[in-house]
Amino acid sequence: MPKEQRLRKAAAAGYTDAMVNLGVLLEQRGDVDEAEEHYRRAAATGHIVANHNLGLLLSNRDRADEGEPHLRIAAEAGYANAHYHLGVLLRARGDAEGAEHEYRLAVDAGHPGAMANLGVLLHHRDPQTAERLYRGAADAGNAFGMTNLGVLLETREQWVDAERWHRRAAEGGHVVAVYNLGLLLTRRGKQQEGEEHLRRAADAGYRNAQYNLGVVLQQRGEFDEAEERFLAAAEAGDANAATSLAALQDYLARRDGPDAS
Repeated sequence: MPKEQRLRKAAAAGYTDAMVNLGVLLEQRGDVDEAEEHYRRAAATGHIVANHNLGLLLSNRDRADEGEPHLRIAAEAGYANAHYHLGVLLRARGDAEGAEHEYRLAVDAGHPGAMANLGVLLHHRDPQTAERLYRGAADAGNAFGMTNLGVLLETREQWVDAERWHRRAAEGGHVVAVYNLGLLLTRRGKQQEGEEHLRRAADAGYRNAQYNLGVVLQQRGEFDEAEERFLAAAEAGDANAATSLAALQDYLARRDGPDAS
């Protein structure tokens, strides 16, 4: 009997673990409406993972206010993933204090993602603790922790170690790490390799990479593509890109205008 059929049969018989696992299977293939139904059935019985999964699914569907109570139910039961995702929700809402509280609880349970995110909150306030958290996340294989450790090491001009951590994270395809590596290499005079990484991150839609790639191209006189990159970053909300785009377009208009010689 196929896995989905077995799960549906067990879920119909009232097995809550089957409801959750069926919800996961459906969510992974994009059937989020039906996944939500199965998570709700299991969550109504008090199933901790179901409450977490339902809360996360709702939050990811721009229904954070509806998802938060379910995340809190799971968090209050001590589920580390719920503390972490509740922290993410609160941080996105601007509640840094609440996010820090939830991240700390998840860190106490050894959650690598929470280590990385708590490190970000403490990066300027307590860099020593931030480094310890980044290293814990990095050692657990968390790419965000690796590249943030790289950023911190850059502030100390520990370039070799910084590059090593950015590379490790970038090898896993982490777009911010790819960008950070490209930026570091460019600043250290490794223009060709640096630009390759900036392009990878820009082509993945990362606006900071779009902007900085535009800067590299403009400096090289490749104004048409620079304009495209500045425009893409500006449309994504980058104020520096909007300023650079306006300045470049003004320059090109004067260069190519009727009074140009």
